[in-house]
Amino acid sequence: MQKEEVKKNNQISNHVIETILAAVQGEMAKTNPLTHRVAREVVLAHRGAVAGWINKLLDEWIKTHYQIRRQRLENYMSHVIRRVIHSTAELRRLERLPFVGQWIAMELEKTITVMTVHVVDQVVADLRSQSGAELIEETSNFILTAIADPDGEMSQLLKRMFIESLTIVTDEIAVKKHSPC
Repeated sequence: MQKEEVKKNNQISNHVIETILAAVQGEMAKTNPLTHRVAREVVLAHRGAVAGWINKLLDEWIKTHYQIRRQRLENYMSHVIRRVIHSTAELRRLERLPFVGQWIAMELEKTITVMTVHVVDQVVADLRSQSGAELIEETSNFILTAIADPDGEMSQLLKRMFIESLTIVTDEIAVKKHSPC
C-alpha cells in the first residue's frame, strides 16, 4: 500500500513539473515582459561574473597554451611575412640589388618576423594586465548587452536553447515516469 502511495505521489509530482515546464516553455517562446525581465535581471545582472570568468579563462589559456604554441605562431608569421615580402614589388626590387639585395631582403624578413612576434608577445602580456582585464570586461559587457536585447539574434538563439533544454528535462521526467520505481 505504501509503495502505491509513493508511486502516485511521484506521478502527481511529475505531472505538476511537466505542466510548469510546459508553461515556462510557452512564456519563453513569446516576446513579452518576461523575456525583457530575464534579460535585465539574469543576463545583465551577471555580466561582471561572466567578464571575470572570461578573464580568468583567457589568463589560464595564455599560461598553459601560449608558450607551447608560440613557436608554431612564430613559424606561421614568418611564412606569412615571407610570402608578403615576395609578393611586394618594392621588396622584390630590393632583392635584385647587386651583391646585397638578397641579404637585405632576408634580414628585413627576419627583422619583421621578430618585431611581429614581439608585438604579439606584448599584446598577450597586455591581455594579462589590468588594462587587458578592463578591455575584456568592456567586451564582455558589450556582448552580454547584445545577448540581453530581447529582439537580438543571440537572444533568440539563447531562448531556443533554453526551450530545448526544458524539452530535454520534460522528456527525462517522462522517461522516469514510465520506468519502474
